[in-house]
Amino acid sequence: MSDEVLIKVENVSKKFCRDLRKSLLYGVQDIAGELLGHNIKPELRPEEFWALRDISFELKRGESLGLLGSNGAGKSTLLKLLNGLIKPDEGRITVRGRVGALIELGAGFNPVLTGRENIYVNAAVLGIPKRKVDQIIDEIIDFAELGEFINMPVQSYSSGMRVRLGFAIAAQLEPDILIVDEVLAVGDGYFKRKCISHMRKLFRNGKTTVILVSHYIRHIEQVCSRAICLERGEVVAQGETDRVISQYMYNTNTHYAERATTKASTERWGSGEIRFVETDVKSARTGESYIEAGDPITIRAKFKCYKPIKYARFRVGIQDFTSQTLITMANIDVEDIDRDGAVVCTFPDIYLYPRSYSVHVSATDLLLLYDELNNSKVFVVGGARDEEVKFSVGDQQLVYIPHSIELDFNHANTSKNGS
Repeated sequence: MSDEVLIKVENVSKKFCRDLRKSLLYGVQDIAGELLGHNIKPELRPEEFWALRDISFELKRGESLGLLGSNGAGKSTLLKLLNGLIKPDEGRITVRGRVGALIELGAGFNPVLTGRENIYVNAAVLGIPKRKVDQIIDEIIDFAELGEFINMPVQSYSSGMRVRLGFAIAAQLEPDILIVDEVLAVGDGYFKRKCISHMRKLFRNGKTTVILVSHYIRHIEQVCSRAICLERGEVVAQGETDRVISQYMYNTNTHYAERATTKASTERWGSGEIRFVETDVKSARTGESYIEAGDPITIRAKFKCYKPIKYARFRVGIQDFTSQTLITMANIDVEDIDRDGAVVCTFPDIYLYPRSYSVHVSATDLLLLYDELNNSKVFVVGGARDEEVKFSVGDQQLVYIPHSIELDFNHANTSKNGS
C-alpha cells in the first residue's frame, strides 16, 4: 500500500426532496442561483431531508473500505457521489485515477448490443483504447463465464448474467478504484466467492483501492481492511473492520429487539392435521428471553393435534433472520400422536454471533407435510463478539451442532436422534 491518496471526502452532505414537484422547483431555483452566482443556502426546505450529513474520510491506493448500514442509511448515495453521478450539496470530493463501478444492476449497458460489444463501450467510457481491450477481452469473457451468450444482446440476459458481465468488466480492466454495491447479492454462490477472491487480489497487489457495500458481513470481513457504518446519513462508526462490524451488529440487534423479537411469519404450508401455535426461545443458562452470545438455547414449539397421527417427524431449525441461511436443524421421530404437545429442543454448545435469528419448524411423515412454519419466532442474540471463537455460515450451509430434543407428553413413543 502506498501513501498516495486516491479518494478524499471532506465534510460532504447531500439532500433530497420527498415531493417530486417541489424537487423539480428546487432544482430550477438552484440552477438559476448558480448561474447568477448566488450562494445556495444549506438549510433544508419543505419536504427535503439529508441523505448524507458531514461525511469525511480518505482512502489511499491499495486500501479497501466496507460500507455498512441498513437500507436507506445513505450507502448508495455516497457511492454515486464518489462515482460522479451526482454532486454534493456541501463539502468536496477529490478522486484521482480511473474508477470502475458496479453500482446499479445493468447500469452502463446498452440492451440492444451484445455482451462483447458492451465490453468495448464500457472500456471506451473509461478511456481505455480498443487495442488494450483486444489484449484482455478473452480474460474478461472467461471471468464472466457467459459462454455463447456473450454474443447475444444484453436485453436477453438474466440479472445474474448481467452481474457477471458487469463485474468482469469493472474488475478486469484494472481500475485505480473499484466500487461495488449490493448488486452481487443477485449472483450465485460460486460467482460471489469468485468476485470476493478477485477483489482481495486487486487491493493486495497495492494498486487498486476497493470500496464494497454488502449486507453480508462475511464479505466485508474477507475483503475490507477498514469500514464505515452509516445510520440515517451520518457516520456512527469508522475504523478497523471488526470494531465497525460490532457496532453495526449492535445497532441492528437493537432495531430488531424493538421491532421484530415477537414477529411471526404467515409463511406456512401443510395439510393441517398438526398445527404449530406458539414458539418460544430462551437462554438455557438463565431461563430468560434475553440471550447473550455463547448462551445455550432452548426452543419450545407448541402444537395442536387435530387428528390422530401414526407417525410424524418434527424438525426445529435456526436460521439467520436477514439472509434466511439455515444454520442448524434438529429432528425427532414420533409415533402415535393423538393430543396437543410441544417440541422442546436444546442446543447446549451453540455459539451465535450477536444478530437476529429465526426459528423454522415443521411436522411431516414420509410423504405428507402436516405443517411447516417459517420465521415462527424471531429472536435476538446480544452481547459482544468473542474474538477467540468465530462461527460463520456460508451460502446455504448446514452445520451439525450437538443437541437434545424431546416431546413433553409421556404416552408418545419417541425415538431421538441428533441429525
